[in-house]
Amino acid sequence: MNGRLRKLRRLDAYLRDMALSDYPEVNFNYVTSQEDSAPRLSTRSGTQVLVARPELRLMFRDLDTEQNAIIETIFFALEPDLDAGKTDVLECQQYDRCCEIEERILERILTDCDRCDALAGLRVTDVAVRPEVKLFGSWNGYSMAISME
Repeated sequence: MNGRLRKLRRLDAYLRDMALSDYPEVNFNYVTSQEDSAPRLSTRSGTQVLVARPELRLMFRDLDTEQNAIIETIFFALEPDLDAGKTDVLECQQYDRCCEIEERILERILTDCDRCDALAGLRVTDVAVRPEVKLFGSWNGYSMAISME
């Protein structure tokens, strides 16, 4: 894979097969957009992780010299809204489970950047984790945006 998009293509292939062996009950769904995500979740239950297809931004010093490439992707660790059965305790447990899954995903990526051919030459430069409520209709949890160079 030669060219300016080769890191993007390698990361794309890596993310398509993402799973966590510690959490076999968690379903990973590879998506492109919000429009793509909502229909996939409409028939699902339990904990779901949406893995957004990565984006790439190239910056140039001049027309011929690539300065650097920034690749970004987002993970959504989500569970169905608790609706009528919602209590403060249950809500905190739900968010804690989703945050724990995001933490495992981040740990795996950080480890794989050092030892996995698909992520060779990439390093994590920024991570932003945010709580989400009623995302994609009725899903709660956390989103985690990861930037890499």
